[in-house]
Amino acid sequence: MLVTLLSFSSQQEPLAVCYVKPADNTTCPSYLCYTLQQYAEKQQSVASQCRLGRSNTVYRFLDGGKHELFNNITLNFSSSESIFLLGNWVEGTHRVSHAEINCKSSGGFLFQYASNIVINNLTFTECGHWFNHITVQATLAFHNVLNVSLSDTIVRSGTGYGLYALCAMGSVEVEYSEFSFNKGTDEIEGGNAGFLYANCTDTPTLLSIRYSHFLNGSSNCTNSLATGLFVYVWTNGVNVEIDNITAVGNSGGKHAIGGNVLLILRNRTRIINNWIVVKNSYIAEGRAYTGGGMDISILTTPQYDSPPRVSDYGATNWTKAEVLAPEVVTVINTQFVGNIAGHQGGGLYLITHEDPGIFSPIARVTIQDCLFTRNTLKSDSGGGVALHLNNHPVFAYLNHSNPQFYTSLVNCTIEENFLDSETGIGDVVFTASSAVFVVLKPSGVLIEDSRISNNNCTGVSTVKSAVMFAGKVTISGNSAINGGGIILCDGGLLLFRAFTTLIIEDNSAKHAGGGIYAEDSCLQSEPICFFQLDIAIYRDASLNATIHVEMINNTAVYAGSAIFGGSVVYCLLLPQLEPDLNITGGQMFEQLFEIVHPPLDLSPVSSNPFRVCFCSQNHSWPDCSNRSIRREVYPGEKLSVFVFTVGQANGVAAHTVSALLKNNNSKLADQNKLQDTYKSNCTRLNYTVFSRQPSEVISLQVNQLSGISSEASRRGIAKVNVTLKPCPIGFTVTANPPPRGRPTWIGCYALSRNFSFSVTNQTTGISSSDGYGIRYQPHCPYDFCKDKSVNISTGPRLPDFQSNAQCAYHRAGVLCGACEPGYSLILGNSECRRCTSENLSLFIVFAVAGLLLVLLIILTDLGVSSGSLSGLIFYANLVQVNSSDFFGKYVSEDRRVYLCSIFISWLNLDFGIKRCFYDGMDAYVKTWLQFAFPLYVWGIAGLIILLSRRFPSRYIAGRSPAKLLAALFLVSYAKLLRTIIHALSYVTLFQHATDNRELESKLLWREDGNLGYLQGKHIPLFVVAVGFGLVTLPYALVLFSLQWLQKCSHLRLCSWVGRLKPVFDAYTAPYKSHCRFWTGWLLLVRVVVFLTFASPHTHSTLRLSLILTTCVVVQTIAWSFHGVFRSKYNDTINSVFFLNLGLFAAATSYTYTNNGSHQPAAILTSVSISFALFVFVLLYHTLSQARVTKAWRRLEAWMKNKREMQYLRGAWKRMRPERDPCTGTTCVSVQKKERVTQTVVDLFNVQYREPLINSPTASYGTSGDTIN
Repeated sequence: MLVTLLSFSSQQEPLAVCYVKPADNTTCPSYLCYTLQQYAEKQQSVASQCRLGRSNTVYRFLDGGKHELFNNITLNFSSSESIFLLGNWVEGTHRVSHAEINCKSSGGFLFQYASNIVINNLTFTECGHWFNHITVQATLAFHNVLNVSLSDTIVRSGTGYGLYALCAMGSVEVEYSEFSFNKGTDEIEGGNAGFLYANCTDTPTLLSIRYSHFLNGSSNCTNSLATGLFVYVWTNGVNVEIDNITAVGNSGGKHAIGGNVLLILRNRTRIINNWIVVKNSYIAEGRAYTGGGMDISILTTPQYDSPPRVSDYGATNWTKAEVLAPEVVTVINTQFVGNIAGHQGGGLYLITHEDPGIFSPIARVTIQDCLFTRNTLKSDSGGGVALHLNNHPVFAYLNHSNPQFYTSLVNCTIEENFLDSETGIGDVVFTASSAVFVVLKPSGVLIEDSRISNNNCTGVSTVKSAVMFAGKVTISGNSAINGGGIILCDGGLLLFRAFTTLIIEDNSAKHAGGGIYAEDSCLQSEPICFFQLDIAIYRDASLNATIHVEMINNTAVYAGSAIFGGSVVYCLLLPQLEPDLNITGGQMFEQLFEIVHPPLDLSPVSSNPFRVCFCSQNHSWPDCSNRSIRREVYPGEKLSVFVFTVGQANGVAAHTVSALLKNNNSKLADQNKLQDTYKSNCTRLNYTVFSRQPSEVISLQVNQLSGISSEASRRGIAKVNVTLKPCPIGFTVTANPPPRGRPTWIGCYALSRNFSFSVTNQTTGISSSDGYGIRYQPHCPYDFCKDKSVNISTGPRLPDFQSNAQCAYHRAGVLCGACEPGYSLILGNSECRRCTSENLSLFIVFAVAGLLLVLLIILTDLGVSSGSLSGLIFYANLVQVNSSDFFGKYVSEDRRVYLCSIFISWLNLDFGIKRCFYDGMDAYVKTWLQFAFPLYVWGIAGLIILLSRRFPSRYIAGRSPAKLLAALFLVSYAKLLRTIIHALSYVTLFQHATDNRELESKLLWREDGNLGYLQGKHIPLFVVAVGFGLVTLPYALVLFSLQWLQKCSHLRLCSWVGRLKPVFDAYTAPYKSHCRFWTGWLLLVRVVVFLTFASPHTHSTLRLSLILTTCVVVQTIAWSFHGVFRSKYNDTINSVFFLNLGLFAAATSYTYTNNGSHQPAAILTSVSISFALFVFVLLYHTLSQARVTKAWRRLEAWMKNKREMQYLRGAWKRMRPERDPCTGTTCVSVQKKERVTQTVVDLFNVQYREPLINSPTASYGTSGDTIN
């Protein structure tokens, strides 16, 4: 431009070149050389051609020092043309050096009514003069000038504005210059540079600012527009181009706008063809009230009679005017970094306030290829970008025409912006003004191919406006209180063009709406869908598939991890007035949105709750299909209801539930009327109904819903139909306050404070607590109930939910007989655990265990005929039947005790190891399994016996198969007896008053109080148990009386005794002839002890005393016979087992009087002794069996050799001549002997019987008969 102006000036008249020297002694190249002070003060001494105000003059500033200006002097270049202020400039070079002009006392330069002004290669420092007629203080002031060029110039540290231009028309260029540290004061506006176009002549103007820096300008003036750079356009035909500028660290003052850059377009009548372009620039670290980095304002205002002051902006309520708006504002490839705004728009704030009319053009605003990062907002909205729009007729969308979105963000990145307040609502905020025009004409903006991520505030927010998405837009990693990704307020809309992908991912909300938060409209009767499509898509259904909204892993603390609010099910699409639109809002939502969330997320899509739903059976999710449930309670009894409060799409949202009763005369407990729910868990609500009515209805609904439609209100109520049962016998309905002083109520109250529950035939552990509760007494007979007294607040019936408080190991139900929901009974003890069906392979373990047991007895000959383990089995049986006292809680607390319990269980043919079998196993199935294992073992033994008969030479079952079967019967007898007692045991629940008069009773199965006795599936179990009982008890009696039954075996009535002699001999073989009853005696003792333990009056002390007494009596009887076994070895071994059992019972009884602290030591000592003896007996029999086998094989070899010698002798005799055997008076007839292969003996004749065990002391007759 400089060359252009020089050529233009040469055509008018020759340019006068005047020099400006730093001081008087400076050497000048011409006589036209003066100091700057002389030019300002001594005009008469300056040559006429160099005086200020002359046209076509070049003022060249020489180097060599500062050009100083004193005494508040102004250089006035008014009414001049072609004025050049140049530093040391050499033709052909960019610049050589700067001449510095320093104003010591508020000096300045004024160019007024001048044209063709060029300033180049100069530095201005510490200047700034007050110009009254334009009411501004500045270093360089331009007023009504034409064609200005400013290049390679520095304006620094001035007061007021560094550069201020009012109506600088034509071609105005600022390039390669720097404006820094120019500041206003508390009373004076100021900043680095400002251009004001207000009431200027209609001259086409291009303001070009390129490759320049605006650094650290500020002002403290309250009404100041001070900033790094501001451009105020209120004149037709003024266009602005800002290219490659750097604006850093500028601040506009307390209430200023546009910290670094402020661009204002204010329209008057018939102003057209204005545009502003900002490109390739860097805007950083600015501070302002709005627009910390940049503020762009497009306003419609009435016409003023006089030019406004700059400070007039922001104080006027604009009214409607018939005007045309400017056409284009463009921000391209610009970075906004680290700016701070106090109110809106940390990086960029754009406000449009237009009311152009139907036929007026609309301002087009484009923000493209820009970066907004690390900007901060102190409050309100727009940490990165805030667009305050009121000019876009989105209402045309309702009239089936394609809306034009003239404001757009294209290919922008908005990331890591920060909201320094929890009151803000977004990072990229699209809002509308609160003026009336907002209501009539909603606004909109287009976002295309952009990324909004990792902001410490909402990604995109709208208020009364619409956002159109196009291309691929990603909103990810943002966090806010509500709406981590997007927030829609006051009817905000999301619109989609064809071929659009919107990804909303990993956003989070501290309250609701991790992905999208929309103000509730789902409670209205006909809400508008917050998601809408371009009209062209509705008219071409194939374009639906080109739109994808992916919501992935968004989170919210309260509700709606993906979407909260709005309406996604029952909503209207805007063009639904078209008759051919055959799709609902809910169907469109399912087509557009793909929501990915964790499986346990109960609230991916929700809203403010308006419905109460009951919980599913496993309490995992809301079951909104069931709108009513039934409950039966007594008056005044507490009932529990499990619910969720949900919003749309049945998404869980916590809220308060209010409860109402149908009958006015009834009432709820005050604490039951309002109760809160939880977000992530099914909530248990407790209600106590005080009523005299036979039935009641509790209506549950979300509390304090406003704006809800009648239909939504009806669908939101859940009902609990309560049947109020008559009070049980012993209770009466009363309205008097109970003894505990509660307020007046209606409920069942015990007639007597001694009223209680009792359990017969198994336990007496249930009694009342002042007539209000039940509890187990100490010494509970079960090993799965808590051993301490547990007070329970429950009604006057046992099967109540809170009775589970007495159950251990996740047991539940009546008498803790069942497992809690989701739990199953395990093998090895009475615990309940969460199980799967993956352990059914234990069937193989059971099969192998049974086979190994049979083989062990065969190989070691460790059967009942040996008598060595009779005491051990008796010991194990009595310890197992009383395991709750012997082992108790220590099985779960001490691993050593657990191993001891496994050993005892194996001796009783129990599994012993705590292991799940399958999901759903209960006490009923477990009882059937107890019957199954003995039958399986007997089956193996029977198979072996059959094989022994088929292959007698193989000795498959040993030398006596009957001994094997007898051993298995004895080992499994106690297990069968316990199982029979368990299957047949029952409990009687009855209520009685002080006179002990029985009022009501109910029989339940003892093992599972939830099953009625002899009802349903208990009947087949009962029949099988009776069948086994008819065998086991007579079997013990026969063995006990066998010694006397053998005497009458010749009678027909006792003929069966002889047939079963091999089996009976297996039991009686090890005993003395007068002690053959001992095996049967021990079996009967077991029966008596087991049945005694099943008595309802037997507690732990009595059980332990009974075991101790049993040991003493049994051992005393054995000693009275001087031993019952033929072998002293067996007498000693069995006596040790009885003594060990008695001492174990005594030690256990003693430790319980001392809090059981030494019980583990007693367990380990007793079981270790028994285990050591078992190992000793096992080794003894194994080695004895080996010696017998070896001796038998030697005997067979000897017999074989003997038979061969006899054969040779017989052959020799046959070769000799036959002689008459009769040689004397006596003739002996020698006949050929035949081999005897079979002998038939009449076993009914006692004298022909032979002992089973070949022994000189074996006796089978009366006590005095002996066979030698």
